[in-house]
Amino acid sequence: MSSLPQLHKNAPLQKFSKPIKGGEVIGAAVVLAVCLLIMYRQTIWSRFAVTEGGGDSVLYNVILEHQWRWISGDASHRSLWSPPVFFPQAKIAGYTDLMLGVFPAYAAFRLIGADPQTAFQLWMVTMSALNYLAAYLLLRALVLASAGASAIGAAFFAMGSPRLAQTGHPQLLPGFFVVAVFGGLYLLLSEAPATLPRRRLSIGLLLAGGGAIAQIYTAFYNAWFMAFSAAVALLCALLVPRFRQRLFEFLRRYWLPCVISAVVAALFLAPVVRVYYGVLRDVGERQYSEVQRFLPPVTAWLAQGPDHWIYGSLNRWRGIGPDFGGQEMFNGIGLLTTALVLAGFLRFRSRPVVAIWGAIGAIGLVASLAWPGGFSFWGWAYAYFPAAKAIRAVSRFSVFLLLPAAIAVALSIDWLAKRVSPLLAAFCMIAVVAEQAGSSGLVPVYSRVTVEGPAEAIVHRLGPECKTFLASFPRNSTSVPWMHIFAMWAELQSGVPTLNGYSGQVPPAWPLGDVSVAGPPDRVRLVAAIREWMGRHPREIENVCWITPDAPTAELIKSTETGGGAN
Repeated sequence: MSSLPQLHKNAPLQKFSKPIKGGEVIGAAVVLAVCLLIMYRQTIWSRFAVTEGGGDSVLYNVILEHQWRWISGDASHRSLWSPPVFFPQAKIAGYTDLMLGVFPAYAAFRLIGADPQTAFQLWMVTMSALNYLAAYLLLRALVLASAGASAIGAAFFAMGSPRLAQTGHPQLLPGFFVVAVFGGLYLLLSEAPATLPRRRLSIGLLLAGGGAIAQIYTAFYNAWFMAFSAAVALLCALLVPRFRQRLFEFLRRYWLPCVISAVVAALFLAPVVRVYYGVLRDVGERQYSEVQRFLPPVTAWLAQGPDHWIYGSLNRWRGIGPDFGGQEMFNGIGLLTTALVLAGFLRFRSRPVVAIWGAIGAIGLVASLAWPGGFSFWGWAYAYFPAAKAIRAVSRFSVFLLLPAAIAVALSIDWLAKRVSPLLAAFCMIAVVAEQAGSSGLVPVYSRVTVEGPAEAIVHRLGPECKTFLASFPRNSTSVPWMHIFAMWAELQSGVPTLNGYSGQVPPAWPLGDVSVAGPPDRVRLVAAIREWMGRHPREIENVCWITPDAPTAELIKSTETGGGAN
């Protein structure tokens, strides 16, 4: 591996002057292919009969398909912000992540004829490929890592163990917008403002502003972690004289382009702010007691699952089972990879970008820890940081921190190759991939038939008279969230709005959370709940076709305003 200019203490940003050779492209492509085979091996080997993920995956498949039908002019999906679930509650898109920033990829696959589930599977693969490519370009062109170190750093970013563990939450999968924001800020602030070329200023503002807007329109968690990290970075800049001087000089020279960019961003974000503010007004803030359950203990940063290829026995010895932290706290990345990350931050701490990312990681990790006795510094963030009350699973910060960790890994590998041994560096590269791939057993899957079968059974029982429907299932036949998910998929197949719903929030006073049926008391309870919901929305709900486990056809419940009853 070649000598790298960024290893020197105060090396300025240099141009990527050497042309990319065919061998580098092939090598990067091979590493990408390995990543995708590890992440999506079950989908690929099943010939797309199964999908990595769980209930949330189907939820976001429904969301993306709703957006496709909205843009296609489907009459039953005429409101972008109001998918026809939880019917007739409006603006429920804000109950969860919007995913609009990554909708074009899904739309492309639907446009060429892929069915909704296949389009979603291809969308997931595309998101991972874009994560890898974005990280590779960042490490190679801006951080100036070698081709090999960039490939391994990009692989770590794309399929790091925390990301694999969170595959069931596909809203956390797209990470390339965060890369774009960081790349833009790096272009803006890594060179003296007096010598900053106008073209670089424009590209930097476009990447930083455009990436931030796209991230907010995609997933709230990464957007919030990005804002929190920006606040920490700003604090570092204000406290360190040389950082503060650079920042103030940049703002003095380029305040007008910054103000214009901020105004444009505000205009673009106005619709999503209105949606999320409306949800906050309707459903209220999350209570801190709910957040506390998702604050990671120290062991969470070592956890990679009891079935990890390398560290499974160590995890079991520490009491880490398959449901550790509700499957939300598998934040470990492996002992050797952790050592490389720490070494990278320590060895290159004189570089501003490494120092600031190190501060972000350290402050975020310490602040989010659940300390013995139930204490956590996160209580302060919850109380005082904007929108922190909307964050529940704080442990997901580990996925966001894969970017600075990837930078540290790439720098450490290059340092080992140059100063110690290329053979040792190659061993570390293989070990990094192995330590991440060992967590692939954490990735859940579901089959296409699992979703389509129950949904088709619901659709088969809907008659032409049905204006809306509610689906119930036998108690303990599956989880209640999956009951709602089946009904949401049936809505896509039938075009009939459903009172069922599954999301990060539910409508105020929604009485239909538990739609399972075990006997007559449940039937009485659900009929009363249906009528209560109809009474709240007498103009929107003409009738409800109730799909019950023991009836071959739907039970028609008419609105009392029309003088009807249950047939």
